Amino acid sequence: STVSDAGDTTTSSPMTMGIQVNIPLSSPHEQREFAQQALAEATRIDEVRSRALTDLAKLRELEAERAAVRERLHFQKSKADWVQERIQKGYEGDVEKLWETAQKQNAEAAAVQRLDGLIAAQRRQVAHYAGEQWQPLLDYLSGQLKALPEG
Repeated sequence: STVSDAGDTTTSSPMTMGIQVNIPLSSPHEQREFAQQALAEATRIDEVRSRALTDLAKLRELEAERAAVRERLHFQKSKADWVQERIQKGYEGDVEKLWETAQKQNAEAAAVQRLDGLIAAQRRQVAHYAGEQWQPLLDYLSGQLKALPEG
């Protein structure tokens, strides 16, 4: 280190000094607005997810009910065939039993048709949660696609 005529001390090794200044990229007000927007968006997404899951559960419930009705219809058809065979062979003389069975069979067939319509409507409702990709989801829910396309 050397001392000048004016009394200043200088060093031969360089020194650096600096000032650190933090400049916020956004104000607390902007941060709060962003947080509120993010919360509102998350709430909307959660509401849509909840509705979609509820509608999907309803779809599965309808499909299970249709499977049960189809099973009862199959039973009624078998019973009708059995009663008709017994009448033809002379074991049964009461045609009324055959009519009762046929009426039950018709009621179950009507229930299957009604459930098919409800299921189709419910599939469409669930598929529309997919936005622009609703058609592939509808095809998947209807059993026309084995897997959903990527993306």
